[in-house]
Amino acid sequence: MFAGRLKAIKSKTIDGRFFIDYKNGELPSKLQLVSRSFDNQFQMPILFFITVLFLIIMKLDHTMFAITCSWVFVVSRLMHFYFHAIKGALVGRYRTYAIGWVAILALWVNIFINNLN
Repeated sequence: MFAGRLKAIKSKTIDGRFFIDYKNGELPSKLQLVSRSFDNQFQMPILFFITVLFLIIMKLDHTMFAITCSWVFVVSRLMHFYFHAIKGALVGRYRTYAIGWVAILALWVNIFINNLN
């Protein structure tokens, strides 16, 4: 993101003073897209971190199911970034977002099932 902003400033696409208070101008569309995608990467992972914390507390973090779901979530976030910021494919982006949600949901179902026993 920093490199993209620096490139935009050097090419005079945007005035560098814009980044002081984010007024008097607008980011180029590609930089807006990357910036929004970067912000999105910090929303759903908070739920994932809370889920992993519960897995650790309940000593379920070492199961193959938890490990697989966790990796599925991580890969889904990387693919979400790819579809959002690089390829710009809306359908792929939604699918990878849904896969991440399903992975978190599966981990919570696993927590509840193991807590009932």
